[in-house]
Amino acid sequence: MIVIHFPSALLVMDSVFAGVGAYNQNEKIAYAAYYCLIAGVITGWTAMVSGMYDLFKYLMRSEHSGIRTGLVHAGVQSLVVLGFTLILSLEYNHPVFVLHSPAWFWIGKGLLLLGMGVGNYFGGELLLKHIVKEI
Repeated sequence: MIVIHFPSALLVMDSVFAGVGAYNQNEKIAYAAYYCLIAGVITGWTAMVSGMYDLFKYLMRSEHSGIRTGLVHAGVQSLVVLGFTLILSLEYNHPVFVLHSPAWFWIGKGLLLLGMGVGNYFGGELLLKHIVKEI
């Protein structure tokens, strides 16, 4: 379960470092953002795999009330990880792209972070209202 927190932190730090690097035109900070993005995407896919295990273990019981919340959480977070994977494919071996990126790049990152916040809300609701009370 601890793996679920790494993508949230790393993908946010990617955006923070990318913004600071672009503002200061600092290539070293752009590289830090790039490595946070790589680690965030890898841990994001890992969290998706472990989340699928949890989804089937806890939620696919017929008496469970959180199936809808779990599927919404999984769907939103899967789209976010896929979106950041696409961003990584743009930055792959070109982290300096962050220093001279177009506006759609920043809008995309902002929308993905917003989506991650929504997905995290549903994940928290799922955990606190449906899973913890059953344990």
